[in-house]
Amino acid sequence: MAGRLFSDVRLEVTARKQNGTDNNFYGILCRVQGTNQNGSFYAFIISSDGFYGIAKRVNQGEMKGIGQDKLLPSGHINTGTDSNQITAICSGERLALYVNGELLYETRDKDLANGQVGLIAGTYEDTTSIYFDDFAVYAEPAP
Repeated sequence: MAGRLFSDVRLEVTARKQNGTDNNFYGILCRVQGTNQNGSFYAFIISSDGFYGIAKRVNQGEMKGIGQDKLLPSGHINTGTDSNQITAICSGERLALYVNGELLYETRDKDLANGQVGLIAGTYEDTTSIYFDDFAVYAEPAP
């Protein structure tokens, strides 16, 4: 995490799986509050097998999709070890996930107003290695 507090931001990163399982998730965090054990955040995630979602974790709770029961598939996500450009918008209550220039999902939530920014990666089975490059934080919340 960057160690600075932000409220309304646009975050961008290029990411890809280096190796391991495609049954993974990776992406961007915004409005991170607290630490790993009791932290709260919004997560804008995709997977190497072509799924996406926006999730939220509050305090010690489970990370759950906002308006989605599960990650949804998209043909706009490059699969396997191909790179993806991920953009997250955290602007007021608006949360939006863009991948490779395409808006995949937009929702609203007001639980977290500010916090740090960062990156997230994980797997549901086995192991995976995710490579992140060109992480950028912009005050301008558009596109």
